[in-house]
Amino acid sequence: MDEQSWGNNRWTRGLFALVWLGLVVTVLFFGEPATDWLFLLPLTLVIVLAARHDVRITPDELIVRYPIGGYRIPRADVLSARFNYFGLVIQLRSGATAFAFATPKLTSAELSSGGQPEPGGAAYEITRWAERHTA
Repeated sequence: MDEQSWGNNRWTRGLFALVWLGLVVTVLFFGEPATDWLFLLPLTLVIVLAARHDVRITPDELIVRYPIGGYRIPRADVLSARFNYFGLVIQLRSGATAFAFATPKLTSAELSSGGQPEPGGAAYEITRWAERHTA
C-alpha cells in the first residue's frame, strides 16, 4: 500500500507563504511601522500554525503532525477514526483516543447529518487501513 496523506500540501503552504509575504510588503511600503508590526507578528504566528499540520498513513504507522511536534501510532494500535466538530478523532485499541487537526471533505455529510465516512476521506481510509491489519 502506498502512503496516503491529508492536510495542507506543499501548494497550500506556499499560498500561506505568499499571503504572509504580501502582508510584509504592504506593511513595509504602505503601513505605519510602529503599529502595523504589532498586527503582523501575531498574524505570522497564526499563518505558521495553520500551515503545518497533516495526517499520513504508511504501511506500518499513522503519523499525526501538529504545528509544533506530532506523534506516530503503530498500525496495530489503531482501531478506527471519525470526525467530530473539532477534528479527527482516532480510536486506539487500548480504549484511548488520539486527535488530529483535520477536517472532512467539504461535500461530506459526516458532520452535518452524522453520516458515515465517505470513501477517499481520512476517517474512512484510516478505518479501512486499520481493519486490513486485523484481517
